[in-house]
Amino acid sequence: MRLPTPRPAALLVTAVLLATAPGGTAAADVAAPPAAAPDGSAAGVVAELPAQVQDDLTAGAAERLDGSAAGAGPVATVAVATTREDGRMEVSTVDVRAAAAPGVVDVLEDLPSVRAASVDGVVTAFDETPSPLARIGSLAASADPLRREQWGLGAVGAEALRSRATGVPVVAVLDSGVDGGHEDLRGVVLRGTDLVTPGGDGWADANGHGTHVAGTVSATVGNGLGGEGVVVAQILPVRVLDGSGTGSTSSIAKGVVWAADAGADVVNLSLGTTASDPVVEQALAYAVRRGVVLVAAMGNQGLTGSPVSYPAASPDVLAVAALTPDLERADYSSQGAHADLAAPGSEVLSTWRGNGYRYASGTSMAAPHVAAAAAALVASSPRATPQQVADALVATADDLGAPGHDVATGYGLVDPTQALAVLRARVAGSPTSSQCLASTAPLAVAQHHR
Repeated sequence: MRLPTPRPAALLVTAVLLATAPGGTAAADVAAPPAAAPDGSAAGVVAELPAQVQDDLTAGAAERLDGSAAGAGPVATVAVATTREDGRMEVSTVDVRAAAAPGVVDVLEDLPSVRAASVDGVVTAFDETPSPLARIGSLAASADPLRREQWGLGAVGAEALRSRATGVPVVAVLDSGVDGGHEDLRGVVLRGTDLVTPGGDGWADANGHGTHVAGTVSATVGNGLGGEGVVVAQILPVRVLDGSGTGSTSSIAKGVVWAADAGADVVNLSLGTTASDPVVEQALAYAVRRGVVLVAAMGNQGLTGSPVSYPAASPDVLAVAALTPDLERADYSSQGAHADLAAPGSEVLSTWRGNGYRYASGTSMAAPHVAAAAAALVASSPRATPQQVADALVATADDLGAPGHDVATGYGLVDPTQALAVLRARVAGSPTSSQCLASTAPLAVAQHHR
């Protein structure tokens, strides 16, 4: 579907992946002798790959892959996206010698069972330095005493949205984890997954960034504690960033796939990279096919040239710019033709790890406002497709700056209440309104401006 506007819609994401790819070498480097494992045996790269990939390998290709096994010296991780027999996507990783990694990718990409392969890149959270909240004691008692500090809720009409929305959507927060024991998030945070420390449930947040994002989406309303979230929703934490706010592109791909399979309605990505990763792109497309709306941050490099950030610039993602309390683009907010929407991003007050509350600024803070809006639309119109949700959000945005779409704020400030009304009307009158969100049929998502 396409909007009756110069630019088609896309879905949203809120973080910046600062990816660096190891230096490339010739594919022949893969054929080096296998590295020795600690017990003296040859380490087997092939044995770590999915069965369908192993079945596709010729003897020569298998030998080349095993010859790339990690040993002494720099190591790189190669990510591989495959489709299982049940139609679901699987993202696997293998560690190899850094110099051999590009050749390993070449070998894998030639196999019919491999949808994409890539050398892992570095991912970081994308927000300005948060500052401690120092004004709690000066606020008069109210239903939620910090609500008056949350200018962003008024800007997006959170109260009106909550009064009209129905259902309780699930928003996956791919981030540094979420402090599920926080006083303002009790009963809100589901048990998720931890792709940094295996075996975890996503409730560990040594950074605070993910907890801030989660609180913006759905901090408890009316409990007499702290502030409020934009909507009433459940948070599905997917920990992909460590305590320093750093992760990998393979973790993002795995996290998106995991969230889609776990039933997320919306995925918020407050992270990004300046290079498109093919495995991540496959994961994003898979999530959309499963009915998930994707939201990402534009990036915080508006003062340094606004390099294109992914996944915000990916065709399946709604890209969000940050606004100041004056509803102007924050000077740090990256610009680009792929910008879809703008939302409050500066001086945003929300929950913080350790039962705290802090202000933070960045496109990471803007994205969850849009993710919450998208979640309200999905829950209220459960038969709507991700494309219909995206179309409604951009069609009803409050235009900012020059008339029409612009590189600074996209189509304008998100107006979820208007979008909700428009989506309900469109879905009710659409001949495809019976399409189920869980459909795995290909989705023709409109492309970003280039």
